Amino acid sequence: SDTIENILEFSESISGRRKTQVETLVLEDIFGHALGQYKKEAEEKNTIINIEALPQDQSFDADRMMLMRTLGCILSNAIKFSPEESIVSIGVKQSPGMIALCVKDNGPGMSVDEIAIARQPLSQVDGSLIRKAEGSGIGLSLAILLSELQGGSLEIESMPGSGTTVSIILPQG
Repeated sequence: SDTIENILEFSESISGRRKTQVETLVLEDIFGHALGQYKKEAEEKNTIINIEALPQDQSFDADRMMLMRTLGCILSNAIKFSPEESIVSIGVKQSPGMIALCVKDNGPGMSVDEIAIARQPLSQVDGSLIRKAEGSGIGLSLAILLSELQGGSLEIESMPGSGTTVSIILPQG
């Protein structure tokens, strides 16, 4: 199951056994692969995954496996916590020296305090809306850890009632 895989990867990463292998990746391929991987999960909730307009043939440097796992954890959460028949958007933002892969959902959103709780290892924000979506709480912990192992970070922007945007920020150049 996904939870067991996440726990195994989390323990490998935290113990330092998982080394980064940076390569040049193409944005369209990464987003296309993520879309294929979570299409069924999205369809079960009548949720559309929308890929925002991407710069053509845009390449960037990252560890493919770590990035796919990170993006997967975030996309899975976005689908899980969004109401039925909503849209989850994935897109990219760039500035000199960095690239951010962003996932935006229409879920219940979180307060500043709830974001702080969600960022703590193996926790889950305890609200009735969020509790309905079962999970170990390890997905976000793993996403944060894998972003940091690549020299990057994970940014969460949210407000109650207005969804959440999670950005995987990776250094470039």
